[in-house]
Amino acid sequence: MGNFLFWPAGKPKDQKLPLIMWIHGGPTSQDDFAFDLIPQILAAQGYAVATVNYRGSNGRGMAYSKAISGDWGNKEVVDIIGATDHPIKMGKAILIN
Repeated sequence: MGNFLFWPAGKPKDQKLPLIMWIHGGPTSQDDFAFDLIPQILAAQGYAVATVNYRGSNGRGMAYSKAISGDWGNKEVVDIIGATDHPIKMGKAILIN
C-alpha cells in the first residue's frame, strides 16, 4: 500500500490547501484501502489530508517492516517529511506555521 491524498469534495484540484499529515500508529501498522473516517472528516473541513506508509509499516514485506528496528525516529521521519514535501511541490498543499 502506498500514500494517499484525501481531497475535499468540490475543491478545484489546482487550489492549494492546508495539509494535514494523518500518521498511522505502529510501527507495524499501515494505511490501506479500507475506509478511515478521520481523514474523510478532516477533508470535509477543507483540508488536504495525506497518509503515508513509512518504513516500518506493514504491507511491503518483512524487510520493510524491520527497516526501522532499533533506529526509531530516523528513516520513518525521513519518509514522512518526503510525503509532506511531495504535495507541496506538486502545488496541492501549503504549510501553515
